[in-house]
Amino acid sequence: MMVGLQPQVDAATPHLDVEQAHLSFRRLPDSDSDCSMPSLRRVVQPTDWGTIHLELLRFAAEGRGREVLTKLRLQDDCRRCVEARSVQVSAFRPPSESPDSKCSKLCLQLENFKAVRPSHKQRSELQGVYECESEDSFDS
Repeated sequence: MMVGLQPQVDAATPHLDVEQAHLSFRRLPDSDSDCSMPSLRRVVQPTDWGTIHLELLRFAAEGRGREVLTKLRLQDDCRRCVEARSVQVSAFRPPSESPDSKCSKLCLQLENFKAVRPSHKQRSELQGVYECESEDSFDS
C-alpha cells in the first residue's frame, strides 16, 4: 500500500512535469499475498533476476557504502522493457535498528533510461520469460 509520494514538479512547464518522485510503501499487516507490496522481483527482467538478486543481497550483507551497477533492465506486464543505464546502490541501516545489526535497506537510484524492444531471437525455453535488446542492437 502506498503511504507517501514526494514529487518534484516543474511549475514552468505547461503540464507541471514531475521531474523526480519518491514513493513510500508499507506492507499490509494482514496480507498473505505478495501483491500488497511492489518488489524488484516483479519488474526486473526475469533472465537478469538471479544475478541482480544475489548481487544486491551480497551488497547488503557486506554493508558497502556505494556501488554503481552498469545497467538494470525492467519490464512491465506487456513485455515492454526499459533499461536504466546508470544504477547506483547504497546500503544503510535505519535509525530504529541497533548499531550492531547488518545493513537491511538498499537505496537504488536509477537514471538514464532507454527503451528496449523484445528480442526476436530465441534465448530461453522457459515459458513466459522474455529477453529485451537495446534499440542500438537493431541497427547492426
